[in-house]
Amino acid sequence: MKKILLFTALFSFTLVGYSQANPILKSKKGTYILPQTGDWGIGASVNPFFSYLGNMFTSNNVVPGLDFQNINFKYFKDEKNVRRAGITIQSHFHTEKIQVNNLDPDAEPGSTVYDKISQSELNINLTYGLEKRRGSGRLQGVYGIEGLVGYGTGSKTRTKYGNSMEFYANAIGPNRPTLNSSTPSALTLGAQAFLGFEYFFAPKISVGGEVYLNASYTFGGKAINKSEVWDSNEGKSNIVMSSLNNRTGDFNFGIRNWSNLRFMFYF
Repeated sequence: MKKILLFTALFSFTLVGYSQANPILKSKKGTYILPQTGDWGIGASVNPFFSYLGNMFTSNNVVPGLDFQNINFKYFKDEKNVRRAGITIQSHFHTEKIQVNNLDPDAEPGSTVYDKISQSELNINLTYGLEKRRGSGRLQGVYGIEGLVGYGTGSKTRTKYGNSMEFYANAIGPNRPTLNSSTPSALTLGAQAFLGFEYFFAPKISVGGEVYLNASYTFGGKAINKSEVWDSNEGKSNIVMSSLNNRTGDFNFGIRNWSNLRFMFYF
């Protein structure tokens, strides 16, 4: 009986000591402050808030929102081991209509049509990796490695004309551009190690930042131009393509700064 009592006492002291060394943080309402095993997280960049603070006293400053071009996801396998993924989308789309003369010989004098000019560029980057965590308080250290893949369409300008090519060729010229590529498409493959922090200022809500050691290789595509050319012998137009450059390859290695500051929400 004495041995059983002694073992029970030692076991109890061990639990107490472990609990004090690794406290389970809870709010006054009893809510867990740190993410637990099985929790999911989603986050977005807070960079617009820093831009707002930096331009607070300028006349053109606007109240920011979360930057949903950069979305991050996490899954807690346990409290110290996390699977993570991210997606970054940068896009630019612009459309403009330009009023031009109607070149149809049968059109009413002074009538007009519209040329439609569309500019576009899209870049998508995906990451997936494993994250380790240290610390049992509100301030957590994070580190790990993740792979990345990215694709960019390049910058393109497309033109859709209001006049048919036959009328355009007779009045202006036998050649007009339909697609201009100012930059080529590109595919990026690589990996990056990361080191950072996460501070939980509210139950399962945090702000944090990371620095990255990045190594990647970018396969550059060709910038393609297209033109519509009128063939007077056949009485029709053809699309002619031309390449502005050769395919390229670039290796990149370096450190990225604390640019990826973000809020994270866990549930």
